[in-house]
Amino acid sequence: MTHADPIALARELVRIDSRNPALAPDSPGESTAARAIGAALASWGFRVDVHEAAPGRPNVVARAGSGGGRSLMLNGHLDVVGVEGMTHAPFGAEERNGKLYGRGSADMKGGLAAMCAAAARAAARGIAGEVIVAAVVDEEHTSLGTRELIRRGVRADAAIVGEPTRLAIMPATAHTAVITQPELLHGFIEPFLKGQTPKGMFENP
Repeated sequence: MTHADPIALARELVRIDSRNPALAPDSPGESTAARAIGAALASWGFRVDVHEAAPGRPNVVARAGSGGGRSLMLNGHLDVVGVEGMTHAPFGAEERNGKLYGRGSADMKGGLAAMCAAAARAAARGIAGEVIVAAVVDEEHTSLGTRELIRRGVRADAAIVGEPTRLAIMPATAHTAVITQPELLHGFIEPFLKGQTPKGMFENP
């Protein structure tokens, strides 16, 4: 895979059946998707840790940067919902007119791939602080992955969750800042870790 190529990673992830086994009992679960994203991040220079949130259902936590400064988590989920009623191949990852089709291409393997690539590109330029990519299981059911992430003490100064929202901003009340303009994510990471307010952001009152 080309270094930090979000399209290639998104295509690879969409081709993997990672339906949530709680919603689709015949699904193999998220383990193959976790291995794929862990391997990509490791090849891009991240320090990768894989731990199970439930038997056969692994989270991936990957870190880059020097540490010792601010930390930013980019969070996304590996599981997808079922494929009933789909009119195109759910795991075909077909590209047509600049769009990628398949289960999870929007929710949220495309977003997860974009965050991975953005973090890798920022880390390659050198960052003062740490960027953490957390790819979790079971978001579509009871959030076992996020619960296990918290139980293990994985923390950051701020977090971005790349869920598809039709570009609407969904700030959490605990955050001190939110993005207010669409922009390349890797342009956000560096100034945040330096303690600056990135372009397109405001501080909550």
